Amino acid sequence: VNTCFFKFLNNYNYFSGCHMSSLYAMWAKWAPPLERSRLCLIALSGTSVGTVISMPLSAMLSNAFGWRSIFLFFGKQTVLAEVSRRLLELFFL
Repeated sequence: VNTCFFKFLNNYNYFSGCHMSSLYAMWAKWAPPLERSRLCLIALSGTSVGTVISMPLSAMLSNAFGWRSIFLFFGKQTVLAEVSRRLLELFFL
């Protein structure tokens, strides 16, 4: 089981490198020229901001409720974000 998990992480790191460059390419084609840098900043800063917020939050959750609470909390956040994204897509697009 551990080797499968590490292979998954390794593949995730390979594909996450394509993520940043594809975002730059997307903004280069879709964004107006005077707004490109601002839109790239907003879109790509979420990764860093998420890390800065989630690390101390994980420590607080672990100290207060145990290590399992970290996975429950972030799992629920992911499900809520996906459901809200799909609802917005359903009603507004």
